[in-house]
Amino acid sequence: MVAILIDSYPESNSNGSFPLSRFDPGVAQSFLGTGDRLRLATFQMYSFDSPLENLRAKLYTHAGIFGTSSVPTGSPLVVSEPISGTVLTSTPTLYTFRFKNQPILTNGVPYCISVETEEFTGFEQINVGRETGSPTHPGNWSSNYGGWYPNSLRDLIFYLYDIIPVGFNLQLGLSSPKVLPVQQQAPLQLSLATQQLTSLELVQRAQITLELE
Repeated sequence: MVAILIDSYPESNSNGSFPLSRFDPGVAQSFLGTGDRLRLATFQMYSFDSPLENLRAKLYTHAGIFGTSSVPTGSPLVVSEPISGTVLTSTPTLYTFRFKNQPILTNGVPYCISVETEEFTGFEQINVGRETGSPTHPGNWSSNYGGWYPNSLRDLIFYLYDIIPVGFNLQLGLSSPKVLPVQQQAPLQLSLATQQLTSLELVQRAQITLELE
């Protein structure tokens, strides 16, 4: 199995975190659709509080100017299965959310992907990885405190995937995706919508992870 990387802003860019709390329950990042199906969303998170609340990834319609004032608008298009805050450690780790309903992201159309908590019962926090200052992702960050507010000087650490990657633990996180040299790729064909893509074409198109027997 392989993972087609739709878009990402890797954790190597992270220079801090943003605390999700009862006052700021969600953060989001805008990105462009690629014609692929959204199956997984990954974010860098940690907590010192062992929060009991669940977290979910949500896909939204985009509003504003892409890369400058992008914000989610309306109700979520899809919502992921939950991850319990109790599994978070105190070390920044990548955690992956799975979507049961897996929408096709229209090529070139902007969307917003978010990670959000259910309502906090106390003052615990969940920290989400981000870069502040001079981020280079073409989209932009927004945060929710009584409404979505954009910030073009921040980008969220995230990965979006089509196709179930090998070796992902859907609750306990994963290491950074790696790209294997083309000569190490096993013969492979995938049917994506009406396309047939060979493993070489997948390497040229996106980062992939492939487990070799």
